[in-house]
Amino acid sequence: MTTKEFANMFGMSVNAMCEYTGFSRDGLNEIVQRRSTKPGAKKDMACRKLISQSKYISDEEVRAARKRHNEREVAVLKRF
Repeated sequence: MTTKEFANMFGMSVNAMCEYTGFSRDGLNEIVQRRSTKPGAKKDMACRKLISQSKYISDEEVRAARKRHNEREVAVLKRF
C-alpha cells in the first residue's frame, strides 16, 4: 500500500496525514511501508489517533447508510 492510498483511507491527503500524525512525509512513508522498527511515544500516539479516527469514520458511514436505508424505505412505502 502506498502512503497516498493509506491517507486516502482516512479521507486525507498525504500532507494532511503528516500534519495529523505529526510525522514528516518520509517518516510517515517509513511507517506505512513497515520499514520503521523503532518504537516511540510519537508513533504510539499517532496509532491511537488513527484508530480513533477510523472508528469515527466508521460511525459516520453507518449513520449515512442508515439514513439512505430509511429514505429508500420511505420512498417504497409512499408508492405502495
